[in-house]
Amino acid sequence: MAEAAFGTYDIQVDSQGRIRLPGDLQFAVGREFFMTVDEWDNIVALGQDKWAGLLEFLQGVYARYGHRSDVVGAVKRIMAFAVRIDLRNNESMRFPLPERLKQQSGIDNRIVAIGLIDHIMLAAPERVAACASSPAAKSMSGFLLRGVDPDAVVADTVRRDPLQDSAANSCTTASSPAESSGDGAASPGAAGSIPAAGGEEP
Repeated sequence: MAEAAFGTYDIQVDSQGRIRLPGDLQFAVGREFFMTVDEWDNIVALGQDKWAGLLEFLQGVYARYGHRSDVVGAVKRIMAFAVRIDLRNNESMRFPLPERLKQQSGIDNRIVAIGLIDHIMLAAPERVAACASSPAAKSMSGFLLRGVDPDAVVADTVRRDPLQDSAANSCTTASSPAESSGDGAASPGAAGSIPAAGGEEP
């Protein structure tokens, strides 16, 4: 069984603006990795292989859906915030958190790092706290713990509170686009296609 990153860790930004990823999570991204922001402005750290898979997927999406302003805008957003971190010659494993990522994520001096199987999420503590109170997330977690496929769950079965769900979304990452298909190529999410456009890019 492949090793998976999991757990929640509190980390602190030091006086020089640097952070150090928890040792129990570092293996998920290695010493050379990439950071960007997800759709809820949390920072995500992806190892080289996962980043390469994401780039392959995005290139295909951009070529196929270049007429979609929402898709083009999403690709631009992911790439605009992307930063490469190289710790191969860094014995302390500390590195400065890029200012544009720090500002976008609302992170101050305290950060919550969460292991998400094959990547790491960094978020402001208040965003993570909101996740714990989401009825929808708690209900769905019960199905997942019992091995029930999300597609088999009737939408109405999951209790939804729009206000709490809105806050809870900030602690969730949409990692499915970067998942790799059986033939090694990156594949889209469970639906297998880009959703319908929700509006024009501002």
